[in-house]
Amino acid sequence: MRLTNKAALVFFLVTGALLYVRAYLVFGTDNLAMLYVYFPQEGRLVNSSIYGVLRHPAYSGAIRMGMAFGLWRGTWFSVLFGLFMPVGLTLWLRLLEEPELIERFGEGYAEYRRRVPAFWPRWRDAGKFVRFLFTGG
Repeated sequence: MRLTNKAALVFFLVTGALLYVRAYLVFGTDNLAMLYVYFPQEGRLVNSSIYGVLRHPAYSGAIRMGMAFGLWRGTWFSVLFGLFMPVGLTLWLRLLEEPELIERFGEGYAEYRRRVPAFWPRWRDAGKFVRFLFTGG
């Protein structure tokens, strides 16, 4: 494995794991398990620091770890699988999850969706992203 692959692997694995764990701590088990789908009255809109940077930090963490594991094996198939993660989750969000969120939270969520990226932070938010990874704030 080339050095650049190792650097990318470590970057995706570390940021993915930290992001997923931090999102879990902020969002909680119930919301990550999507219990709000079955019990909508229990659902709540989470508005913490990371949600101003990414709409779906837990999915972003999973995508990053999937990409890291694809690079780890280093085969074309594993890399292809790692790339499938963002494509598959994007389809899931666009076709199933986000339409339900727009229905539930209305134009406010639609505007939020236009303003905040789903998985990859904007360059101007890199500092907030890194701060969240290491401090949770």
